[in-house]
Amino acid sequence: MRKLAIILAFSMMIPVTAVAERGQRGPSGQSMIKELNLSSEQMDKMRSVRKEMYRHRIKTKSELDLKRVDFHDELQNEKPNSAKLDKLIKEIAEIEAEMATHRLRSQVKISQILTPEQKKKMQERMGGSFIGEGRRGNERSRPGKHYGGSSYR
Repeated sequence: MRKLAIILAFSMMIPVTAVAERGQRGPSGQSMIKELNLSSEQMDKMRSVRKEMYRHRIKTKSELDLKRVDFHDELQNEKPNSAKLDKLIKEIAEIEAEMATHRLRSQVKISQILTPEQKKKMQERMGGSFIGEGRRGNERSRPGKHYGGSSYR
């Protein structure tokens, strides 16, 4: 039982970072495009990066959500399997790390599309560097957080 309590405590500390999916997240895309004065070539390149980023996010977020469901299901068992929970925690952490790495790589690609002046404008609009900062509004504190009780969302 003590081992299960330790596992649960650890699982609550696993940070989850996700690409902002809901709510107000900085300047709107259209106003940013106008302010940055993006060329049609830059817009095409950015669309390509965003499209690839969204495809990756859909796939990995689905995998992550399924692992969280498995984690929650195992916790609901009368006798949760500690080894299985450990494995799921590691798998969840690996998927989260992959998502964070991919998100950062996408931000770098976008940064490389912009001119130095455009980067400066974007940083001013977003309140600092737009790479690696400020996009954490949709964090969750532990696996399975939004599967409260025995019902799934």
